[in-house]
Amino acid sequence: MALTKGFARNNAKTPLDQRLADMATIVCNADGSPRTGVLGGANASIVSALATWHFRVQAAEFVTSKGKADGVMIYTNDGVVDVPIAAGAPASNSRIDVLWTKHEDNTTGDAASLPIFGVTSGAAAASPVKPAIPTGAEELATLRAYSGTTGASGGANILTNTYRMTAARGAAVPFRTKAELDLWTTPTPFQRAFTLDTGDEYGRAAGAWGVRLDAYHQGNPGAAVAGIDIPGTVIDLPNGYMMKSGVLTSGTSVAFGNEYFPTITFATPFPNKCLHISATPLNAAPVTSAAGNPIAFDTISPTQFRALIPNSGSPWVRAFAWAAFGY
Repeated sequence: MALTKGFARNNAKTPLDQRLADMATIVCNADGSPRTGVLGGANASIVSALATWHFRVQAAEFVTSKGKADGVMIYTNDGVVDVPIAAGAPASNSRIDVLWTKHEDNTTGDAASLPIFGVTSGAAAASPVKPAIPTGAEELATLRAYSGTTGASGGANILTNTYRMTAARGAAVPFRTKAELDLWTTPTPFQRAFTLDTGDEYGRAAGAWGVRLDAYHQGNPGAAVAGIDIPGTVIDLPNGYMMKSGVLTSGTSVAFGNEYFPTITFATPFPNKCLHISATPLNAAPVTSAAGNPIAFDTISPTQFRALIPNSGSPWVRAFAWAAFGY
C-alpha cells in the first residue's frame, strides 16, 4: 500500500491516482467502495423509449467504477443521445434489453479510453432473464421487448429506469421510493438519504433507515415563572426535541414553609431551553414519606432544576422519577 498522488506540478500523477482521488469525493459504502450511479439532478427518469428501436438518454452526470482499487470515472452527458437497440423485436416471446454506460480505459483491458453507451440484449423466452453487462458498466434502464412490436415504445413493451443515484460524499442520496432505499443495506453509519416520491429524509443508524422529521416549537409564553422562558415565535429544532430523565432520592430541607429537594444538574445542558419537567413520586425504601402534596418546581433552566413540596414543614427522605424536555 502507498500514498497516491494529488494534483501538483511535475509529480507525474497517473490516471489511477486521479480516479482514486475522485472516489474520495463520492458517497461510499461501509467497506469504502464507491456508490456508483447517476450523479446530480435527483431525476427519477432520464431514459425513455422511442417509436424506433432506440433508447433516448437525457443530459446527466455519471459515476462508474471497475472496483474500489480502480477508483471511479466521473463524466457527463451534455445533451440528448439516442442509443440503438440492434436486436430489434424478438421473433417470439419477449426479451430483456439493458441500457448501460461505461467509461473505457485502455490501460485496464478496454479497447479505448472513451465514455460510451451500450445495450446488452438477453435471450428471448417466455420468462426472460436479464443479461449481465460489462465490468465497470452502470445499468441505466431495462426494456422488456415483445415479439411483433415495431419499436422500443411499441405494443406491450415495458421500459423501466433502473439506474441508481449517488451524491457527493457527505450529501443525502436520492431514491425513487422507500422500497428502493431499503435495498441499500451497506451504507456507512449515519448516511443520509431522501425519497423522491414523498420528500422524506432518512438517516441510517443501528442497521436500519429511520425517517428524519422536521421539528419546530411554537410557545404561548404567558407570564414567566420559575425561570421558564418560553419562546413565543416559531423556532426550528434542527436537533429535534430532547428528553433527559433520572431518579432523585434524598433528604429534604425545610424553608419558607416548604420542603426543598437538592438541585438537579443535567449531565449535559439542553443546547437552548428546558421547556417542561414532569415528576412521579416514589415510595419504597429508603423513602420515609411519600409526597402527599404535589411536587412543584421553583427553578427550571437549560442546566438544572429544583423541586419542592409546598406547605410541608417537616424534612423527610423522599424520591421521585423525573423527565425533562427541551431543545
